[in-house]
Amino acid sequence: MDTLRQNRWDGRYFDGQSTTPHLVSITISKDGLVIAKADGTEYQWYFHQIRQSQGAYTGEQVRVEKGDEILIVDDSDFLRAIHDIAPNRSSFHNPRFSKHRTALTVLSAMAIIVIGLVLYFRGIPTLTDLVVVYLPVRWEERLGAQVVLLLAPEDRRIDDPNCQKAIEGIAHLLMETEQSSPYNLHIILKRDPVINAFAAPGGYIVIHDGLLRKTKSPEELAAVLAHEIQHILQRHSTRAILRELSMGMLFSALSGDAGGLHYALETVRTLGGLRFRRQDEAEADQKGMQMLQKAKIDPKCMVAFFETLEKEVGDIPRFLSYVSTHPRTEERIDRLKQITDQSDYESVVLLPDTDWSDIQEMCVRGPK
Repeated sequence: MDTLRQNRWDGRYFDGQSTTPHLVSITISKDGLVIAKADGTEYQWYFHQIRQSQGAYTGEQVRVEKGDEILIVDDSDFLRAIHDIAPNRSSFHNPRFSKHRTALTVLSAMAIIVIGLVLYFRGIPTLTDLVVVYLPVRWEERLGAQVVLLLAPEDRRIDDPNCQKAIEGIAHLLMETEQSSPYNLHIILKRDPVINAFAAPGGYIVIHDGLLRKTKSPEELAAVLAHEIQHILQRHSTRAILRELSMGMLFSALSGDAGGLHYALETVRTLGGLRFRRQDEAEADQKGMQMLQKAKIDPKCMVAFFETLEKEVGDIPRFLSYVSTHPRTEERIDRLKQITDQSDYESVVLLPDTDWSDIQEMCVRGPK
């Protein structure tokens, strides 16, 4: 029968006083339901007095309640009729929406997946940026020491006191421009032909002797140090590690749990080092140049060093060069040049009484 025309429905009525059902017929009006028993007794149930407690799913009985009284209708088209005769009864399920249930379920599942991906790619980085500023320096120092031990093991280090003194002197001059810094720098020279240098959390900087060979002056090394120091001061290194962790591992690492820290270190090992975002590199460039200017060191040395690398390592595989881990573009060089053009001061000469090539040879050769 057409549900649009049908307005008499069979059901079972429970009066709330006994468990015996009464067979009834139900008529729907705009105001409610009229329930008629076989003996002619009728009950008027107004819509505002009743509620549907069952029947939202296909094949399920429709159950309507008024206080302790219960009405059960087996035909789910009963609900369609209610919405046809008395529209806008939102308290009653509309079966016409059931056909959309599967599509809504699929869309919901897809939404959950998308939200999960957004949380992974945006949520963790955002959370990392929020919490990293509150991390104690001692925690960063612990993490940095482990990173350095992993990427610059002690048997690969060059421990020449004279070399160390020269490099640390340059770094100290730069750090004098940051009086409020909570970090103590630890400079480590690693015996490695790969042209690279990197900053680890907590104040650690590792310089490969392969990079040291390419510097033409102490000022160029100062440019590299200024760049890496900014990665430390801006906590780029700490962020770079924590961004690679899952949400659970992130909280584990932040709480100091050994398992979380171990996973963070394994992440560094897998990546082969630290990976900074493009904006981190740009910030390290800009603030590194400003640090050179504050220290009265010629800022052109940073541009000169990058240009030297471009000429000498341009054909080296990307993962083997300093410019691969510190991506360089023409726009980047142009931006650095714009900063140097604004410099108007007489620059100091670093290590004026020493031949830089002698320092390089001493550092590369190591202690006798």
